[in-house]
Amino acid sequence: MSLVQGLCFTVAFLAPLPPEWSGQGRPELPKLNWWIAGLTAWFLLAVTFMPLSLALAEHWALQRIGASCKATGGRIALASREDKRSYRCDAAPGRSQISP
Repeated sequence: MSLVQGLCFTVAFLAPLPPEWSGQGRPELPKLNWWIAGLTAWFLLAVTFMPLSLALAEHWALQRIGASCKATGGRIALASREDKRSYRCDAAPGRSQISP
């Protein structure tokens, strides 16, 4: 017997026994509160999809700005700290600079 099987075998005997009920058959299960289930599902969907949609919106905006920058012959460069922007378009020599 391996160590993991031995530990599981030991832990199983340390757990308390399930409660006994009087009467025949299984006890009645509590009814599901559909309002709580629906609100929980909505919350989980919002927490999952809201950051994803924000990240995709930023990605699409940066793609549009990058495409317009490359169309004018410029290139996307990392911005400096003083610039307060996360990106900038370095225009080709002799062309005007595009600011997002």
